[in-house]
This record gives sequence, structure tokens and C-alpha cells, in this order.
Amino acid sequence: MRIQVIVITTLHVLINVVPQTTVCATSSYSDGNPEAFLCATSNSSDDVLQATVSAMSSCTDDVLQAIACVMSSCTDDVLQAIACVMSSCTDDVLQAIACVMSSCTDDVLQAIACVMSSCTDDVLQAIACVMSSCTDDVLQAIACVMSSCTDDVLQAIACVMSSCTDDVLQAIACVMSSCTDDVLQAIACVMSSCTDDVLQAIACVMSSCTDDVLQAIACVMSSCTDDVLQAIACVMSSCTDDVLQAIACVMSSCTDDVLQAIACAMSSCSDDILQATVCAMSSCTDDVLQTIACATSNSSDDVLQATVSAMSSCSDDVPSICCDMSTLVLMLLKLQSVRQRTLCHLSQLGEGGFGTVYAATCLDDGLQVSICITYNIYLANHFCPRVEEIIQLLDWRVESDHYILVLERPVPSEELNWFLLRQMVNIEEDVSWVIMRQATFAAQTCCRRGVLHRDIKMENILINPDTLKVKLIDFGCGDFLVLTEMGSTYCPPEYLMTGQYHGEPATLWSLGILLFALLCGDFPKIQTSLSSFCIECCDIICRCLQFDPKQRIELEKLSLHNWFMVNTFG
Repeated sequence: MRIQVIVITTLHVLINVVPQTTVCATSSYSDGNPEAFLCATSNSSDDVLQATVSAMSSCTDDVLQAIACVMSSCTDDVLQAIACVMSSCTDDVLQAIACVMSSCTDDVLQAIACVMSSCTDDVLQAIACVMSSCTDDVLQAIACVMSSCTDDVLQAIACVMSSCTDDVLQAIACVMSSCTDDVLQAIACVMSSCTDDVLQAIACVMSSCTDDVLQAIACVMSSCTDDVLQAIACVMSSCTDDVLQAIACVMSSCTDDVLQAIACAMSSCSDDILQATVCAMSSCTDDVLQTIACATSNSSDDVLQATVSAMSSCSDDVPSICCDMSTLVLMLLKLQSVRQRTLCHLSQLGEGGFGTVYAATCLDDGLQVSICITYNIYLANHFCPRVEEIIQLLDWRVESDHYILVLERPVPSEELNWFLLRQMVNIEEDVSWVIMRQATFAAQTCCRRGVLHRDIKMENILINPDTLKVKLIDFGCGDFLVLTEMGSTYCPPEYLMTGQYHGEPATLWSLGILLFALLCGDFPKIQTSLSSFCIECCDIICRCLQFDPKQRIELEKLSLHNWFMVNTFG
């Protein structure tokens, strides 16, 4: 190919007699193709240097190639440069690259980067435009967008928009992507704003995918004020063979001389794997250094692996590591199969002796679970086969000073005390029998496994209002068969008198109080009469509520009492 460049200089009457320059580029082709001649012109005034860069192209085999024009104007000591547009295409491809236009005023340097694209084999590729405006001594640069695609692929890269004011340097890094073989890849936009001598950098997002892969990388958003350096690290991912990989967004805000860094997440997956890296959120104030460490993971063979993020808040130079609402850690949920699932945080359920409990949902099938942060690290070692009457421990994670437990969250369900309040009247004896039979079995199972609940009460029993199925929850007071202190609403008389108790008799006392409250709607009083209930019901209550713990019925024999065995409620 032969290139001819002709420079033509003409004198043009402008203010202060400033020359005008026209730069032209010609190209030659083979195989009987037309020759294209592209010119760029510029005008300037008041000591202005303006350069418009030309574009050159070559094409072969019946190709129509159009390169759009570049136009610019500037005034008052402005240097404006608009980068070139280059493209190549083959095999009956129509490629059009849209023009770039910009204007600036008042000592502004504005540069709009180029758009480059290539396409092959009847491919439609659209690259969104980049637009920007700036005022008052602002340097604004918007990086380029590059993409390539092959074999009937539609790839769209969203636009980048930004604005800044008052001596701000703002740089938005580029987005690069490639795709092959019927792949739809979308990279979300990056938006940012900054004020008052702020350096803000948003790192690039890079991804590649092959063979029917949908990969989406979420956007990164950030804002900062007052001499803040904020950096958000990049997210990188690769996937192969029918893989859906999603990397969630990172959001952060900072104020007052804060350095906030959010580390990157890296992941790889293969062979029908869904891998999700959960987002990290943080906020900090008053000269606080907050760091959220990165998470790495790998998975294979139909495994869904979720790498859990950390959330924290801090103030007044104090690090925050406590597990409250703002420091929830979403944990890996492992069901009774090889497949693992991703959790999405919803809200805090409450706090108790067990720790802080959060509601969560399995993103795959909508399974409702609970995430509990507990400092009772010994109890979780007793992971046993499932019992329907006890809340199921699905998974746990060991931390330096606490456990994070993933628990079953039955839906629908409510605390037993709220169930009774909604009845407006005392429940019937047959309903109490159904509830107590399940509660008794749960208490016996705990005892057989060497763990006593120690806080059996209405608030720690969930009930399904439709089926009357109950589950014992909140093992925060759980301990082994020893003499110790006990803090409970249903505490036995020996604890009030001596400060000590035995586990089994104390459990029986709690069960007796529970049955009495179910039948009478209140706690036992001396003048309370049980004459309206059957003889077996009155007898089991009396056997559980003996003042002397040695005179109480044995826990293992409780389910064999005539009230459970003789009546026909079930």
C-alpha cells in the first residue's frame, strides 16, 4: 500500500493573524477498489494550538469502509486534541465509526480518547459514545473503549460519563473485553464524581469468556470529598464451558482524610460452575483506615461456590470487628448434597443468648435460612444428624474468636409466645399436647447428645401456625452436664436458692413451666387451679414442677408418661 500525505498551508485572516493548517491523508487499494481521501482542518485564535489527528485505513475484497470525520473548535488559550479512529474489516463487512465532537472554554484541556473496533463475518458491533464536559481549569480524560468479536456476536459496551469541577483530576480507566462463539458479554458502566482537589481513580474491568458463556461484571461506583484518596481495585475473572460468573459490585464512600481500600476479588471456574463473589460495602469517618481483604475461590464439577465478603464500619480511629448489622458476613451454605449455594443478606432477625441472627435467602432456589454469629465455639463441634424438632445446623465457619453458623429458617413460622397471643383465648389441651410432645422429644435428644439447652421457653420455640410443627432454637445458653450459673426466665428454685442447678432437673422444670403456660396462658401461681384439665395432664405438670429436683420425673421417662401415651389427641 502507498500513502501520500499532502500539507497545504493557507493564510487566513484571523485575530492576531493565526495560520490555518489542513492535513490530508490518501490511501491506495488493490483489486479495483476506490481510493478514499480524508482531510482534517482546524482554526485557532489567541495563541491556540489545535491538532486534529488523521485516520488511515486499508481494506480488501469488496469492502465498504467509512471513517467518520473529526471536528473540533477551541477558544482562549485552549489545547484540544482528539485522538484518531482506526478500523479494519474483511469479507463483506460494513463498519461505521461515529464521529467525536467536543467543545471547551476558559483555560480547559479536554481530551476525548479514541474508539477502536474490528469485526469479521457479518457481525454487528456497537460501541457506545463517550461524552464529557468540563469547566474552570479542569483536566478530564476519558479512556477508550476497545472490543473485538467474532462469529455472529453482539457485544455492547456501555458508555462512560463523568463530570468534575474545581482543579480536579479525574481518570476513568478503560473497559476491555473479547468474546467468541455466540457470547453475549455486557460490561456495566462506570460513573464517578469528585470535588475539591480530589484524586479519584477507578480501576479497569477486564474479562474474557468462551463457548456459550454469559459473563457480567457489575459496575463500580464511588464518591469522595475533601482531600480523599479512594482506590477501588479491579475485578478480574475468566470462565469456560457453559459457565455463568458474576462478580458483584463494590461500593464505598469516605470523608475527612480517609484512606479506604477495597481489595480485589479473583475467581476461576470451569465445567458448569456458577461462582459468585459477593460484594463488599464499607463506610468510615474521622481519620479511619479501613481495609476489606480480598477473597479467592475456585470450584469445579457442578459446584456453586460463594466467596463471602466482609462488611465493617468504623469511627474515631477505632477498628470495628464485632458482628452487628453492619458487619454481617454472608456464609457458604452447604446442603445435604455436593452442590453449594449462594446466600443473599436480607435483614436482622434479632439477638439473644445464641448471638446475633440474620435472615438470608438462597439465591438458587429461594430457600430461607438464618445466619448466626455466636461466640460459643464449643457447641458447633457437636454436629449431629438432623432432628425435625431442633433447628438444623446447615453449615458453620470458624473465625478467630467466634463461629458463624448457617441455620435452617422454617417458613412460615413464628415464636410460640406470639402464636398464643394471636389466639385471643387459651389454647385447648389437645393443641398443648401436640406442642409439648415435640418440645419434650427435642429436649431429650439434646440430653442424649450431651448438650442441654438450659433456656427452654416460648421465645425459643418456633411453630408453624398451619401444621403446629415446632422447632427448638437459640442454643446460646447450651452447656454440658456440669454445675454452673444459669440465666433463664424459667429458672428452677434450686438455682434461686443456691445459685446452682443440675441440667436434667432444670430442663424438666422448664418443660413443666412451658406446659402450664400453654394451658393457662400465664405462669404458675399458688391459687391457680388445674381442675379443668384431665388427670394425666395435671400429674405430668406436678411431676415436672416438684420443688425438690430429686423428686422430679426423669427426662427420659417424660415421653412415656400417661398423658403422652394414653390420650387420643394424636
